[in-house]
Amino acid sequence: MKKLIVFTRRSSLLRRPVPSRVFFPYVLCSRALENAGLSVSYSYDTTRMPKADIAAVEGKLFYRKPIEETIRFLARLRSEYQGIHWFDNRDSAGNTQFEVLPHIDAYWKGQYYKDLSNYDKSFIHNRMHSDFFVRHYDLGEQIYEQDKELRAFEDEREKLKLSWNFGFGNFLEWGSLRETIQIYLLKCAPTPAFIDAGIPREIDIHCRFGIGTEPVYSRHRIHFKRIIEKMDLVTSGESIVPRAQFLDEIRRSKIVVSPFGWGELCYRDFEAVLNGACLVKPTVDHIKTWPDIFRAEETYVSVRWDLADLAQTIRDLLNDDKRRLAIVDAGQAELRELFSARGLIDFSLGHASKMLQSGGQHTNPKVTAHR
Repeated sequence: MKKLIVFTRRSSLLRRPVPSRVFFPYVLCSRALENAGLSVSYSYDTTRMPKADIAAVEGKLFYRKPIEETIRFLARLRSEYQGIHWFDNRDSAGNTQFEVLPHIDAYWKGQYYKDLSNYDKSFIHNRMHSDFFVRHYDLGEQIYEQDKELRAFEDEREKLKLSWNFGFGNFLEWGSLRETIQIYLLKCAPTPAFIDAGIPREIDIHCRFGIGTEPVYSRHRIHFKRIIEKMDLVTSGESIVPRAQFLDEIRRSKIVVSPFGWGELCYRDFEAVLNGACLVKPTVDHIKTWPDIFRAEETYVSVRWDLADLAQTIRDLLNDDKRRLAIVDAGQAELRELFSARGLIDFSLGHASKMLQSGGQHTNPKVTAHR
């Protein structure tokens, strides 16, 4: 049995400390991972080095901190552990932390560009979609810090690995006592509910998303809303509502539109599919991600980034129930497979194997001594 220590931000569930949501799959699959030979524990204190064989680090632990501080921490990890895994949980495929590559064994990211040469290009705000929006909406000069290009670390690019996106997240009863007991104490894995797409749905379009104050994405989202407002359809409201009402509205909606934010993907994408609504969002065919419910015309419906086809796309879907339901069913099938008993075991076996392989490249006397 190998021990993995995860350095993560501290979240809270019923006053119980739990790891950041990026590591929810570890919590959900804790028993299966142990059966695969990997025991996982968590640390919320970067000043202490708990005994373990391998270390994993949440990238947002060092958000906006000097790179020198990050490198010093990774050097300490190198002296204590056989393998170091960095989990880049920034919102976008474009926003990266490649400067850590020489100091780690694997760089995990939930979505990245299919064409890795895009990481050698200069995009406004380090994102392809933000670059497009700034130019398309003529937003003027932008102030931002350019990320490091991947070609600066040419010998390290094989360390880039695909982890998981929001789809492998907690879609259960957030904060409930039952969930806390099941997952964090009994270590069993309840799965999210799937709502039949074919039930009666009186709302045509669910479009309850914030505009925000950030100019790049607020313009994109305002554009979304203005197009929908002109269509004379039954829509959800737009203001913030309690989560229970938000999900109830999705269950009564035929279509959920999901604009970009800082990232290309969001929880709304998966909440739509789980609750039986057809997902419509700007195309994401430029990124690789998993779970993959982003196969255009198969598991979601894509629209252009300039939204020129949004209105017609919505009309076509509302006029073709068979097509709309088939797309939802295909998306649900993808998530059903993931959250099945076999799916969780397959994930655990595969991920544990990759972690152990990447973690065996270094030998440290301290690690060998305390086994």
